Amino acid sequence: MIWVRSAWSRWLAASSAVALLHLLLPLGFPRGIVYVSVGFLSVGVMLVGIRRNAPSSRLPWYLLTAGIALMTVGDFLWSWFELVLETDPYPSAADVVYLGAYPFLGAGLLMLARARGSERHPTAAIDSLLVSIGLGLVAWVTLVAPALRDPELDLASTVVGAAYPVVDIILIGLLVRLLTAPGARSTASVLLVSATGLLMAVDALFQLSALVPALEENVLLLDAGWLVAYALFGAATLDPGMRLMSERALEPEQRKGRQRLMLVGPAVFMAPTVLVVQLVLGGTVDVWAAAVAAVALTVLSLIRMARMTRWLEEQAQSLRGAADTDIVTGLANRRLLVRAIRDALAAPRARVALVLVDVDRFSEINETFGHRIGDEVLIRIGERLRTLAGGAGLVARPGGDEFAILFRDVPGSGTAMTLAQSVHDALARPVRLDDLEVRVQVSVGLVVAPDDGTDPLDLLHRGDVALSTAKRGSRLPARYDASMSSGSTLAPSLGGTLLGAISRGELVLHYQPIVEVSTGRVVAVEALVRWQHPEHGLLTPNLFIPTAERTGVIGPLTRDVLDQALRAVAGWRADGLDIAVAVNLAAQNLLDPEIVSDVRSALERHGLPASALELEITESSAMSDPERALEALDALERLGVELAVDDYGTGHSSLAYLHRLPVGRLKLDRAFVGGIAQDRASEAIVRSTIELARHLGLSVVAEGVEDDPTFAMLAEMGCYAAQGFGLARPGPAAGIPAVIAEITRTRAPAAPLRRDGVPAPRAAAAPAPR
Repeated sequence: MIWVRSAWSRWLAASSAVALLHLLLPLGFPRGIVYVSVGFLSVGVMLVGIRRNAPSSRLPWYLLTAGIALMTVGDFLWSWFELVLETDPYPSAADVVYLGAYPFLGAGLLMLARARGSERHPTAAIDSLLVSIGLGLVAWVTLVAPALRDPELDLASTVVGAAYPVVDIILIGLLVRLLTAPGARSTASVLLVSATGLLMAVDALFQLSALVPALEENVLLLDAGWLVAYALFGAATLDPGMRLMSERALEPEQRKGRQRLMLVGPAVFMAPTVLVVQLVLGGTVDVWAAAVAAVALTVLSLIRMARMTRWLEEQAQSLRGAADTDIVTGLANRRLLVRAIRDALAAPRARVALVLVDVDRFSEINETFGHRIGDEVLIRIGERLRTLAGGAGLVARPGGDEFAILFRDVPGSGTAMTLAQSVHDALARPVRLDDLEVRVQVSVGLVVAPDDGTDPLDLLHRGDVALSTAKRGSRLPARYDASMSSGSTLAPSLGGTLLGAISRGELVLHYQPIVEVSTGRVVAVEALVRWQHPEHGLLTPNLFIPTAERTGVIGPLTRDVLDQALRAVAGWRADGLDIAVAVNLAAQNLLDPEIVSDVRSALERHGLPASALELEITESSAMSDPERALEALDALERLGVELAVDDYGTGHSSLAYLHRLPVGRLKLDRAFVGGIAQDRASEAIVRSTIELARHLGLSVVAEGVEDDPTFAMLAEMGCYAAQGFGLARPGPAAGIPAVIAEITRTRAPAAPLRRDGVPAPRAAAAPAPR
């Protein structure tokens, strides 16, 4: 493999040197023999490279090889006429062979572009046409039209002379399609693009030499250009990266939208540009040619806009559907369930039953049989519940090993309890998977609305309380009542001490690194607040943040978190760690008129620029009072603070709505990220989100990255950054420098692995922090 990796560079250096040195040889047989020999050697090298690297699809490479072989045969015939027969016919059999090479080269480029998945982009073919028409107009006014007007040329000479620029333009259009195809740029792709581009450039200069005296005097120098182009084709096949060019790319490695714009943009304005240049130079003005080209370019541009708009709408629609669906079971997810509860209770005299199911000790199933079997068990449970509910209920998987069934129009509590018992009985039977039988145990909780409340989130919480009671009791279905205690939120007496806890310094922050996927570098940490309670130990935020929001303590709590987080960042930066910190804001923070001054004061107090802070909001918090929230976010954005949407996909908004907000980043919820390395549906959802966010100028941070395959997939998708237990667990500020050093040591030096274990090329980062 060492020889193969370096073979292309040794071949290219040697052949290019020969191509240049052959110019020193006197005109005649020695020079002609060297010229033709380099061509045939290039063909041989291409065949060796194809054989050694064994791409999955060899036909495109054989077509390219055939094209260069025909070019070399044409060179041989040209030399034969010139040196042996001592004649210089035009056109000749050599021109027939030369022109015959172009279809092979074009077919090879097109097949490689299609193999990479260029047809997935809605404007791939149109972009090629736009560039071809734009350059075709230039070729017409500089080469074809003068040839047609030349009275000294016969018909055959005119046709052949016009054919060369036409086939060159077609080849350039196909090259554009290859350039903008999905996937990372390998050495082989750069060599191949360079080879084709150089071949076309030398062709164009040769055609222009008949019109430009300076070129005609040095036309023999162009021989070196053709030979270097042949050598580049050979080098491209020697590089092992040529195998990837024959395989379908998972996702664009680079932001191809900008590349497309750079290639297509100038072509659109080519018609008026050509007219202006002709008028300035005072030559013949090809008005009709420019007019036809302008009409074609305009029509194609309009079609391109229409296709792109339709494609974005389809992507958005697909994403909206995926955002309401659990990626493992295909059931409704928590987002859709909450909306369904709210809609059901909006009807007059509505009465609904919400049955929650928890699969006990599900982690043991995963540990014993593996995650694939675990997912299959969840799917089978979902199917049973769907069969049981029929058309009378909505079955959902809010998350993890929990299911929910929403029954509408329930006459009374007795009927609701009967439904809960039927759910329990339906899941008592073992789950059969081919030759495996898995016994599952479930706990069932029940809430009835409006008896137990009308707010969807409250109902889900009280259903969890009922579930906990069922687990602790006889495991029979448990109906919620107000006397049940819950460990999932603080009791009112403890909630009343929260404000004092802030003043006593009992709130502490743990930090979780956020890793830039393309480099493996830690670019920020997320600050996660904990309450070090003197009696109850370390409490996680879900146990006290709801209390803080209800009691109005969220303002002082956020100010305390900001102060602690920025103090830590100032210390790290003083020690040479140039990282930022992300802090979560609640909905009430956005409605607080002092939030901007609080943030500004905290930054000034610790001597930090606004770029050191990222503020995360949830979709629901941005929508609670859109006008006031937008006003606060605009002010924070003007301050220079990076804004991000946290837990994207779990709320109710769309990317189209979020695009109105001054946010630069989406944090994709862990529910969408966890399965991308094993599940195609998960992969498609995350890919669509990243792609659509990219079109809207937003970068994506993936949460819940638990393993290396997930990290590698995110790298191939062009995701900006990632965080999760697979990279680092949250920890105190004192340990963060060591954690960052470990991540840098293990992640930064080497590329991530693809699913097949081969090092994947580094992804081009999405927009970096301001």
